[in-house]
Amino acid sequence: MIPVLFLLAFLAQALKEIGIPSPGVTQGLLLYAGYQFARGGIQMGSGIIVFTFLGSFCGANLIFYLASLGGNPFLAKLERQGLIKREALEKARNKINTYSFMAVSVARSIPGLMVPTSIIAGTMRIPTGKFLAGITFPLTIWIVVITTLGGTFGNLMPPIGIPPNRLVFSLGAFFVVCSLAGILTLTSRKRVNH
Repeated sequence: MIPVLFLLAFLAQALKEIGIPSPGVTQGLLLYAGYQFARGGIQMGSGIIVFTFLGSFCGANLIFYLASLGGNPFLAKLERQGLIKREALEKARNKINTYSFMAVSVARSIPGLMVPTSIIAGTMRIPTGKFLAGITFPLTIWIVVITTLGGTFGNLMPPIGIPPNRLVFSLGAFFVVCSLAGILTLTSRKRVNH
């Protein structure tokens, strides 16, 4: 049972980082992690948190890396078309590299800017260490808040009494439904925009 919940936490967060929404899945797992901490399930709670971090790092790094590969040709095209000047681009890169940790941290704290932040950071070639630090700070705050809520209110509740296999199946089914809804929403937006 434990590895399935860990895998679910990893996949839900990684897919969220690459732009496929799964509303409530990671939050639910983190609330459950807090509940586990309140009941003495340190291994389960810690595992969910660790795999949420890993999913976030893997998903964000994938977008960051792909954007860094495609960033220079895109910016060069804008420069050739006269939409951006080389001097302005270099000045922007220097400013962004100076304040990159703060910029990434603040931007990722704003709902809806998780994926665009990774893309811009990759395109502007922010150092990977600063990018990862910028991811870690708001992610840690988010995890602490949600886990604390789960622990606080979970401790007030009687044991849930759901068999472990049914809990895993329910969470997995919820994840699949939310992911499919997210994919359908994204594809329908693309069709409407074209």
